[in-house]
Amino acid sequence: MFETKLIFKQEYRFDLRKVKSVLIPLVFNDSTLIISAIPKTKGQDKFSTCGKIEEQLIEFPNKLVASEHKIKLLKNVQYNFSGQGLFQIVFYPYQSIGKMEFSITRILGTTANDILE
Repeated sequence: MFETKLIFKQEYRFDLRKVKSVLIPLVFNDSTLIISAIPKTKGQDKFSTCGKIEEQLIEFPNKLVASEHKIKLLKNVQYNFSGQGLFQIVFYPYQSIGKMEFSITRILGTTANDILE
């Protein structure tokens, strides 16, 4: 079994005003993160995804997009990133999403030997 550490948790209200994107206010250098999106509005649990995230490398001009992933609701999902430097995550929510909790967890000790033990 491996250890994890919660590094970001925030509740968002997308039902109050239209939002095109949300910049997660952290800089990452991990190639694997666990992202969880939990709806807080009734009726939202019928959806399977709530939006997408982009990995934007900040060491390049104009913040190069290195990868893109759809975010699943109600699950802790492990997402793999390029791991080619420092990056930020930008979340693009779907218009139908209301109130939700968004969290990011880091896996500690992600070498192959740590996972196999």
